[in-house]
Amino acid sequence: MIWIIGNKGMLGTELSEEFKQAGMDFCGTDREVSILEPEALKEYAEVNKPDWIVNCSAYTAVEKAEEESELAYALNRDGAGNIGKLSTELEIPVIHISTDYVFDGSSSTPLSEQAQTGPVSVYGRSKLEGEQAIAGTNSRHFIIRTAWLYGQYGPNFVFTMIKLMNSRDSIKVVNDQHGSPTWTKLLTGLIKTIIQTDSTDYGLYHLSGENQCTWFEFASEIYRMGRNLGLVTNDCNVGSCTSYEFPAKVKRPEYSLLSKEKVKKVFSYNVESWQESLEKFLKECNKLFSRVENWIEHAEYDIETASSMHDSGRYLYVLITVQQCIEKALKALYEYNGISVPRIHDLLRLANGFGIKIEEERKELFNDLSYYYIASRYGERIKSLSKDVDKTRSEYILENGKEIYQWLKSMIPFV
Repeated sequence: MIWIIGNKGMLGTELSEEFKQAGMDFCGTDREVSILEPEALKEYAEVNKPDWIVNCSAYTAVEKAEEESELAYALNRDGAGNIGKLSTELEIPVIHISTDYVFDGSSSTPLSEQAQTGPVSVYGRSKLEGEQAIAGTNSRHFIIRTAWLYGQYGPNFVFTMIKLMNSRDSIKVVNDQHGSPTWTKLLTGLIKTIIQTDSTDYGLYHLSGENQCTWFEFASEIYRMGRNLGLVTNDCNVGSCTSYEFPAKVKRPEYSLLSKEKVKKVFSYNVESWQESLEKFLKECNKLFSRVENWIEHAEYDIETASSMHDSGRYLYVLITVQQCIEKALKALYEYNGISVPRIHDLLRLANGFGIKIEEERKELFNDLSYYYIASRYGERIKSLSKDVDKTRSEYILENGKEIYQWLKSMIPFV
């Protein structure tokens, strides 16, 4: 049994999919089993009896970490230490994910595992201390540093660029930070290889896409490939700028290209160029984008229709159409996360099935909308219900519906 800690994040979700496809036995936890509570971790381990632990959990908000340093250190250092101690007690190996931010960015040659560290941010320092906490508690560890990570299951640079390119005439991207983008599948493939071979080649490894680029060069390829595949439909000028023109709270490494020589030698692992990986990723996203955007397009139409119906005094139909809008937004989320879209019209059941937590006041609204929607299929019942809906009720539903729709839509990074 493999225990994925942080299974709902971008990497953890991709890893779960990788294990499913490979028929590997695994379990996963996220915030429901806090890495800051050793007893909670221990209790979960006693029930599930893992043979491996893969730690994908982390505090990753680089700029926010400067203000929330206590939380960043708690999750990235102390949480990692708790996982390391537990894996030692269980006498099992642990795979821990780290970052290129442990370096200061002053190098001009690819960074090996032996390169001098020197993080210049709270995030980088907390991740380095997390590495040390793992290595200091369990000798049976694999620490994998990666960089510029992107994938299907979470906000990332690729999705941000596609969204901006489709909505703006021009964008500027920094051209003086050098590294190599990494597709989550490149990383999950290595993790799977380590576990399937039951490797004992413990230690520190670097993995990112082969070849190097700047963020501007990365963005330019996203635009070129996105246009060719129809993912970017807008004419957008992608220009370059310096880091000084793009002020940030945190200094990012100017050069963080990771050397992959060790991982290629030890595991005979094929490291694709970042260009090859990006093209494969975008091709995989092509059909996904189409399905998701189809749901969103129809949801947009519903919310516009609901506004028109409110203005014309057809208040009952505002409720029904808002229900359809939220239903389609939820189904777009199902598509985005690779889950079969259920044939359910009950909004609360749809949300619960996907795992979204709904506040109590919104639960009542979800139930009401679903009730009116189902009632609309029965002529006599809807006639009597229509007397309950006035302008004030319609206005309340419309405004809340718009807010809920935007909230659900914000969970899909590329729309």
